[in-house]
Amino acid sequence: MIWQYIIIAIAVITCIGYAGYRIYRSLRDKDGNPACAGCPLKKQCTRKEECGKELI
Repeated sequence: MIWQYIIIAIAVITCIGYAGYRIYRSLRDKDGNPACAGCPLKKQCTRKEECGKELI
């Protein structure tokens, strides 16, 4: 019975830790332009105003 609690505690701690890590990364990587946050084309953009705009 104690093993079940240990396994559940490890799973919960891991989930909370991962959520905290993702929140930290999203706040750290934000560069001031909310349209560019998390954009996969962020590195390819040559000007900041291009991020978030629809590419043709």
